[in-house]
Amino acid sequence: MARKLWSWRACAWYVGVLSVVLALLPFAIPLSILAYAVVWVYTWTHDPRARKNFVKVLPIDPRRVFRCGQALWAGMLDGLGGPTAALVWAFVAAKLSRSTRAQDTAVRDIQYGPLATHRLDLFVPLSTATGAVIVIFPGYRWSRTKRARMYRPMAQTLCGDGLFVVLPRVGSQGSPGDALEDFNVAVQWVVANAANFGADAGRVHVMGCGAGAHLCAMYSLAAPLRTWYAQADRMARGAQLLASADADAALRRAVRRIHRPPRVAGLVLVSGVYDI
Repeated sequence: MARKLWSWRACAWYVGVLSVVLALLPFAIPLSILAYAVVWVYTWTHDPRARKNFVKVLPIDPRRVFRCGQALWAGMLDGLGGPTAALVWAFVAAKLSRSTRAQDTAVRDIQYGPLATHRLDLFVPLSTATGAVIVIFPGYRWSRTKRARMYRPMAQTLCGDGLFVVLPRVGSQGSPGDALEDFNVAVQWVVANAANFGADAGRVHVMGCGAGAHLCAMYSLAAPLRTWYAQADRMARGAQLLASADADAALRRAVRRIHRPPRVAGLVLVSGVYDI
């Protein structure tokens, strides 16, 4: 008896799948173009290497574009469910509200470093000061704090609870390494001048949201990484912490730029991305 290879159910299933594929095919090309456009625009606006050689860093592989798009979508959802919506709402409410607006206790545009762009806002509590300081590393991007003013309502709220809040503008040259270096200079200024504005230099905390949380985590690891590389180089020349030689060299350069980072009392990391 001949073996029955095809049944009417199997044929119907394959015909249905083929019909769905043919129906979605006209949408595949525009959706692919849209995905590539979004990822390329994001790469152009957020990757500092794209300013020098855009073609070299441009994601071409469809699998890489898919992973980038997936990460962007996840980050957008995480931001909407995390601090972004609350920060935007607080900023808009502070701008529109007149009767319930908290008293502005910020001393603005204090120069904390040698560059003209090294400026920070210091929020000083009027009463019940605890002595603790929070230095905020704003999120949104890794290269510079373009939207630092969006964090002013949150900083003023924390200040109302008796905390000194410092909101620096970092990333003067537009790269993650420059942002970390500027942030280190700002923290050094806070530690050196804490006694002058009534704070405790031993109770300085750093806080970051989104990309700022990732950079805060990197900043907190700068001193241990410098120690590890120094000890590893004594035992074996060219020792690597990361599997990729290029990634390890980039990490060495980033850590080398953070000179004598002060010891901070704690980290406040909100909606951060750490596995990159």
